[in-house]
Amino acid sequence: QDLTVIQFDGEGDDAPTMIVRTFQNPSSLEGLKVGLMQPQNAEKQQTLYFIANAGKTFSNFNGTLKTFKATVIPSSEMGGNILMTGSCLTVIKKETSVAATLTSRLAKIAFKIDLTSLPSGARFEPLWLQLRSVPSVACPEAPASETRYPEASSELYADWQPFVNDIGGTYTWYIPENRRGKKSGTTVNNPKDKNSHKPDDYCTYLYLEANYYPDATDKGKNAKRVSYTLYPGANNTDDFTIEGNRSYTVTLKVTGIDGKKDDSRLSVTDIPPSLP
Repeated sequence: QDLTVIQFDGEGDDAPTMIVRTFQNPSSLEGLKVGLMQPQNAEKQQTLYFIANAGKTFSNFNGTLKTFKATVIPSSEMGGNILMTGSCLTVIKKETSVAATLTSRLAKIAFKIDLTSLPSGARFEPLWLQLRSVPSVACPEAPASETRYPEASSELYADWQPFVNDIGGTYTWYIPENRRGKKSGTTVNNPKDKNSHKPDDYCTYLYLEANYYPDATDKGKNAKRVSYTLYPGANNTDDFTIEGNRSYTVTLKVTGIDGKKDDSRLSVTDIPPSLP
């Protein structure tokens, strides 16, 4: 959609902006010509940053390299495209050729339901699938591994549009990273206990609601409304971090509801009565 190129005079955090170039809908990035500025010291290393699909976020940028790295990029500026960034160091000469690898700053989350182990005669009918607590902002570079990002503020998170009825196959989302880490002072070894040990209330999760019929031939017999709350992360026991440029696959294997009262990921209630 768009590409912004920023030249910084130096390679330290205090390096100031030299020039900002923006290209709308470039036909190709290979061989793209960018007008750069030669510094007073012609041999001084320059930092070049390339940002794709950030919209107008950096159109009027004039800060330091440190300020740039801390800039918040709203999802609304991405236009549904994948935010990518890359950088390189170079000395600016006439007809200087540079190369930079652009890396996605979004994470991929894929979800599917596996019914191959559903008890014989049972039926599972998904009603509502939703990705919740999704960050609405991203940053140009990955924060330090121990840093929680974005900050814990309800204004920076939102629940995405749900899928209702006819839910099947694989669903895929691309979202800004959400680094929540682990809850300090806890050790969790069983996946069923993961939801009881969240580090805070801003972890991204999948919510699925369905009707479960133990006997598909008699839906009025012991039918239940079930809801699953599933948190992707580096593992399925105690980590809640969603990193940019990584893929997370969540597969819900439905094996019935018997013997699962202590599973923090599952809630079981009676099916609400239908309106007349």
